[in-house]
Amino acid sequence: GAVVKLSDKIAYLGRDIQDALMLGVIDKKQLNNLYDMIGKKVNTSSIMHDMIADVCKNSSYEHGIVLSNEKSDILNKIKEFNYRFIYKSERLKEYAEYAKFIISRVFNFLCSYYDGVNTIKRLKQDKERFDFLIVDFIDFISKRMFGAKNTLIKPYQDLSSETLYYQAVLDYISGMTDGYIVKIFNELITI
Repeated sequence: GAVVKLSDKIAYLGRDIQDALMLGVIDKKQLNNLYDMIGKKVNTSSIMHDMIADVCKNSSYEHGIVLSNEKSDILNKIKEFNYRFIYKSERLKEYAEYAKFIISRVFNFLCSYYDGVNTIKRLKQDKERFDFLIVDFIDFISKRMFGAKNTLIKPYQDLSSETLYYQAVLDYISGMTDGYIVKIFNELITI
């Protein structure tokens, strides 16, 4: 889990810089500010290579999955740059509101089906109407309730807890790409 979490952070920070450049959210001048902050030019590949090599070099059973202080400082500077120039960009405010709207609608829609142990039954009643979303969500929950073959991890043992169900909905949504959740949202609003 720690490896995945750190790898994901490393990958998305670099990828977000590339995407922001491509979309014109940041420009070369701003990117040069990042180069000045970290002392060298970077791209997604170099960020990932340097960071992963550093994790391999510095991680151990005793210390866990870690970056050196130098690479950790660089990663924090890249993160600071991304927040300042990308994530909090005026240009992306409308998109953030749009994303929040879509995510909240999908979340509320799925949460409205909670009915304790009858939740799956209630979901199945609407699978004809919302074939893509409901079938996919039932599959997501079922795999985690009953576990895949030869798997011991079953985070959603049953649906008797509303809190656990809401967590399942959050987990489901958090694994979606932008395009995927838009496809689901479009299914919800199609008459």
